[in-house]
Amino acid sequence: MHLIGVDRISFREEIPEVFKSTECSPIDSTVHDLLREILSSLGAGLLLAILFNAPLGFLLWKASRLRRQYRVAGGLPLKELSFRPPGESLRARIDRLIDTQQSEIIALLAAAIVAVLIVTAGPDPWQLPLFAVAFLVVGATGIWAIPRLLRTTRQIWECRLAFDGERSVGEELNQLMYSGYHVFHDLPCERFNIDHVIVGPAGVFAIETKTLQCAHSPSPAESRVRYDGEKLAWPHHSDSAPVDQALFNARSLGHWLSCVTDTTIRVQPIVAVPGWTVQGDSLQADVWVLNPKDIRAIVTGSDQSALDPSVLQQITAHLSDRSGIGRAACPHPS
Repeated sequence: MHLIGVDRISFREEIPEVFKSTECSPIDSTVHDLLREILSSLGAGLLLAILFNAPLGFLLWKASRLRRQYRVAGGLPLKELSFRPPGESLRARIDRLIDTQQSEIIALLAAAIVAVLIVTAGPDPWQLPLFAVAFLVVGATGIWAIPRLLRTTRQIWECRLAFDGERSVGEELNQLMYSGYHVFHDLPCERFNIDHVIVGPAGVFAIETKTLQCAHSPSPAESRVRYDGEKLAWPHHSDSAPVDQALFNARSLGHWLSCVTDTTIRVQPIVAVPGWTVQGDSLQADVWVLNPKDIRAIVTGSDQSALDPSVLQQITAHLSDRSGIGRAACPHPS
């Protein structure tokens, strides 16, 4: 019994030593407290961020839903409109790009709000860990959103420049209606669109618009483009893409019109360069490159008996059927 008592006393005396061995060191306690503080700050910050961003997210969702409803409901009566206006495809693309731009801006603003709330939710707003978390939130969102925002903004500027060019060319071409010609804008095809199509006694013409900015105070040399029949030589670079695109559009349109009219139809490709003076005899090339102000005189001065009146009527009917808003696109030639 005495030995047992000694053992019990010894065991009781060893108990504090066991507990002492399991106690946390001051460093571990500090780390645990810091992690607990960061997690609590993150939780409070995220909760506040959700509360602050919930109205913003709801407005964004509501605006997107109203936009879709407007497009669906508003598209039905537009199907009955006669013809598409110049640059209709570009206008629709600009609308989509603006929607994307707004979403990217809102993402950046939401990330900034989350970062501020994370920092200010802690008991000590100036703690480095909270700043690190906030920096990661803003940095990750910025890496994702800023390049996209810059790219979207640049695309909007480019589309607006192209839209202004197509609208300017369309206004010039509409003058041909006084001479008995039919003018169609933004003719939709399966994988592309033709900016403008002219149909009249002199034939069928497919116009591709190339809009390029000039200097604010251009000298005569700075506002001229040289054309050698294959490419456009601008003051600072050369480009053959508009010529190739115009030729492709004309051949595709001619193929489709030949099929639907059962008559061989040749379409003359034209590249319109608003605001530029064209150097070179482009009328001798397969693709004409013209200032839009010169197109009317050249078209009306051509052979006015190139198309039979009955074939002209068929072509006009088919193009009218395809050029209305919401109508089917011209099939791509196989």
